[in-house]
Amino acid sequence: MKAIFKNLHPEFLRHLKFGVCYIIIFPLFITTPESSYAEKNSTINENCLACHNKRNQFKIFENDEKIEVYVNSEKYLQSAHKNLKCSECHVTFTDKNHPERRYRTYNQYKIMSSHVCNNCHYNILNEKTHKNFINKKEYEDFLICTNCHSPHYTVTGDILYSERENDKKYCLSCHSKGIEIKFLNNEKLSIKFNMQEFKNSVHSEINCTECHFGFSQEYHPIRYFKNRRNLSVANAEVCRRCHFDKYTMYQDSIHSQLLSKGDERVPLCTNCHGYHGIQKFGKERVKITKKCGECHKEVYEVYAKSIHGYALFDEHNKDVPNCIDCHTSHKIEDPLSKKFTLHIPEMCGKCHSNEKIMNKYGLSTQVVSTYLSDFHGKRLSIYLNELPEISNNNNNIKEIATCVNCHGIHNITSTRTLDKKTLKEKLVKACKKCHHNVTLNFTDAWLSHYIPTFQKNPSLFIILWGYKIFIIALVIGILLQVLLSIWRYAISR
Repeated sequence: MKAIFKNLHPEFLRHLKFGVCYIIIFPLFITTPESSYAEKNSTINENCLACHNKRNQFKIFENDEKIEVYVNSEKYLQSAHKNLKCSECHVTFTDKNHPERRYRTYNQYKIMSSHVCNNCHYNILNEKTHKNFINKKEYEDFLICTNCHSPHYTVTGDILYSERENDKKYCLSCHSKGIEIKFLNNEKLSIKFNMQEFKNSVHSEINCTECHFGFSQEYHPIRYFKNRRNLSVANAEVCRRCHFDKYTMYQDSIHSQLLSKGDERVPLCTNCHGYHGIQKFGKERVKITKKCGECHKEVYEVYAKSIHGYALFDEHNKDVPNCIDCHTSHKIEDPLSKKFTLHIPEMCGKCHSNEKIMNKYGLSTQVVSTYLSDFHGKRLSIYLNELPEISNNNNNIKEIATCVNCHGIHNITSTRTLDKKTLKEKLVKACKKCHHNVTLNFTDAWLSHYIPTFQKNPSLFIILWGYKIFIIALVIGILLQVLLSIWRYAISR
């Protein structure tokens, strides 16, 4: 063995000795700093936990929201951040310096606190997982790290799902039983949770605490509500955290206006979509219409007897309009306002100007274009295009005849089932609302949404074309006269 080492190059032996020493001594350098760091870190955290490991201590925000500042040291030591000092996240906070900071809301505090995460996870939002969340939800709450990962008991993405399942099991330990809550007016509500109903909902992947934020295994606040309606109003505010676009639409609706006036009949998010068994309405047009009918019973009954309602309920026709096609889902305007009536031809035109749909049923696509070309339609165009300031001011808008004045609103019937005399009488009745003392012959001047043809209206067709030819000839004659005048003036010089 000695002979082998003697024959080796001295430089190689030097590197070999260094390598052996490095392999033996290097593990000591790995463990020593970590244990030293952990010991130092433990000392710093113990100073913080001297206060923060006690229950019933709260931080109160300017809007009277509050959160408990308790930290469970055992759970913290099991988190992904167990080796971090408190002051590494809570910058400028130490055992000697504890600044007082003011925040308007708890949400504002969370947003500001999440900026600290960028110090280490500066590129995290560019990862595929987080990009999918942001693009899908389109709301700033998903930029708040602690909404998913928890502030002190942070877990990595691979175990986050299992943690959520544990939370659900914890909640169900009570909420799977027939327990009730009692309101101040002695009204009772069952808070039994139906897991099967929840699994079939669109929220099946959401954790309990994502909607019931402020509730956890450590903290379960007791809240008092006057009645069930007050609880529903409070819960509806939770929906805006993910569905902010729908929430803002609702804020501009007639429902929100009535809610602000104290009307307790106004529907909230949960009245239409439910609580835990939330279903996606999608293209279930019958289901949507019946949901609206729960509040608007009289309108629903009238609609069900109309040509549209019959086609929807009895023939299961998907081409006919239902409630949200005219009134929209969330940004529902006051249908009694004059401003709303200005857009009725546009609503009807979505279907009645669609050749693909109208050709199925042998209906004309000229109904909107012929309306816009007559007196009423021209007047409407002035309000919408030339005088937008008037169309935005409900008080300055005058009555203008639109589709619903002749055809009805929800009780629309087919004109094919009526004889000519009956149809004429109905039209005269509609015209008398604005044009008093009219006779049966008054409606003969109207072309019934049809463009005149040589076969159906030969006299009117000839007059219209003669007028067009006359105008063209007149314009050409004027141009010739101008050119001849210029030519004569040029020659005279």
